[in-house]
Amino acid sequence: MNNSASSLVAARRQFTEDVTVQGWIDDPYLWAFDPEDGEVVGRFELPGNARGAPSTYLVEGKQFIVVPIGGFFRAAEWVALSLPD
Repeated sequence: MNNSASSLVAARRQFTEDVTVQGWIDDPYLWAFDPEDGEVVGRFELPGNARGAPSTYLVEGKQFIVVPIGGFFRAAEWVALSLPD
């Protein structure tokens, strides 16, 4: 899997050796894939369509993924996601 954006894919990023995440421009989900075989391991419904590349950051050892959503007829915003403690 590569890290390039296309007209169909908002972004694809490998955040850990076990999970790759991806969002599509006209799909209100963040998808998680196994990078070995491409199998879907999870998805999370976003409050709007992904409009750019997801990114990640750490706060006190906890990893977050942020996704830009909205645009066009909806206000643009960032959504931050993490696993429960």
